[in-house]
Amino acid sequence: MEAAPGLVDPWTSTFLAPSDLKKSHGPEASTASGLVRLRPSQARELLRAGVTLLAVTPAGKDGLGPQAALAAPDPTGVPQVLRAPSALQVRFSQAGPKQNPLAPLQLYQSLEKSFQKAKDYRKKRDQARKAEKEYRKKWRDYLEALKRLRKSSPGKTPGKAPATRPASSPASKPSSRPASRRAAKASAPAKKGGKPAKAPVRPKRPAPFKTDPTLEVLAAALEGKIPVRFEAHTALEVKKALQLAWKFRLKTVLVEPWEIDPEDLPRAAELKAVVLYGPLDRPRPAFGEPGFRPALLSRWTAAGLPVALGTRGVLAPRFLRDQAALARSLGLSRSRALQAVTQAAARAAGAASLAGSLEAGKRADILFFRGDPTDPSIPPERIMVGGRFLPKEARQ
Repeated sequence: MEAAPGLVDPWTSTFLAPSDLKKSHGPEASTASGLVRLRPSQARELLRAGVTLLAVTPAGKDGLGPQAALAAPDPTGVPQVLRAPSALQVRFSQAGPKQNPLAPLQLYQSLEKSFQKAKDYRKKRDQARKAEKEYRKKWRDYLEALKRLRKSSPGKTPGKAPATRPASSPASKPSSRPASRRAAKASAPAKKGGKPAKAPVRPKRPAPFKTDPTLEVLAAALEGKIPVRFEAHTALEVKKALQLAWKFRLKTVLVEPWEIDPEDLPRAAELKAVVLYGPLDRPRPAFGEPGFRPALLSRWTAAGLPVALGTRGVLAPRFLRDQAALARSLGLSRSRALQAVTQAAARAAGAASLAGSLEAGKRADILFFRGDPTDPSIPPERIMVGGRFLPKEARQ
């Protein structure tokens, strides 16, 4: 019996509400907050097909697009959100018969400004967090100093007037200091030499930092916490996407590149980019676009770029192994076809630290086969999800 990691669909609409399937989203709204449950029978169907993790991605506009959210299917149909956001979608492509040839250049300039703004935002946010951390330390020190002062002067509270004031001498002159300062001085214990101890200075809290949801997502991409998925089809779109990723050192996923300048292959390889298609048997697009060509798979493989496969549908992830078999028929080796729906798919989904391979520290999502895992005609014998075997009734 052969063991394989659980299947990961890096590009799916599962758990999206019908309204979210029709409208485009931006990076400011969290995808995780709008996920809906499936019918238990549908969820079990996904699990029986070996799908253990999904990157739910709504439709987006040109430029900055939506967030992706990692969700695990459950036999009850309730999505288990594991990470949100897990990736950011950026769209360089254009849809429609009237395309602007300068659109990729204009989008590059707009996106460059957005990421630069996020870079400045991240710097100010880190400074604000550092100031808040220093303030909390000073506040703890201030409270400790007050405790020590109260212990050294029992029965008196620093900073407040005593309960009874002593009668003033006729010969004494009136003091020009405020009563509160005189009281604090009188209540403070005397140091050596007869001088009273000073009350600690209360630290001033820094101004609160106002967070921006869109810039927070971009900052996460700049920090390498989530990958950026560039939907770029033509050679010019791919070139500008790689330039942007190179400038800001982003974790890069090229979504459905249909052509690429050979000069850009080394840069894509140095960025360790992942190529994402979904699905391979999708009809060729209209408007004269080149579309997917089978020779592209061998081209990415020769350049050292892993290929990931998604389905884009609501219940289509159950056909992930069919996509792997189709990739094998188009020239991918057995190991690379399996990685296209496991390890490479996890990287494209922003789940490389959670799933995609059988390693310590990752989710224990394991499929057991009596045969080739990339052969869709052979169902998994047993399915482990999160360290627990799927019950027999859920596999029927």
